[in-house]
Amino acid sequence: MGSKGKKMLRVVHPHCAGIDIGKSRHYVAVADSASEQAVRSFGSFTDELEAMARWLASCGVDTVATGVYWIVAFEALERAGFAVSLVDARAM
Repeated sequence: MGSKGKKMLRVVHPHCAGIDIGKSRHYVAVADSASEQAVRSFGSFTDELEAMARWLASCGVDTVATGVYWIVAFEALERAGFAVSLVDARAM
């Protein structure tokens, strides 16, 4: 147990970041020890994504994890009878 009775999680990938990808903002978390600000948000435009990559590199991150946010909508539309395709947005 950690401080104040909270269960501590075992660190599996110490140099990993987690990203919650959104339409216009991405929320990125790194280990508390990697940065004074362990959670930051970045916009979705190229310059902001490049800033996010620079920040992750400065935090010593070598692995990034993100959810597959599109799956729930994909499956719901598929169940409703739509022919759904996952394509590169630049191709649209």
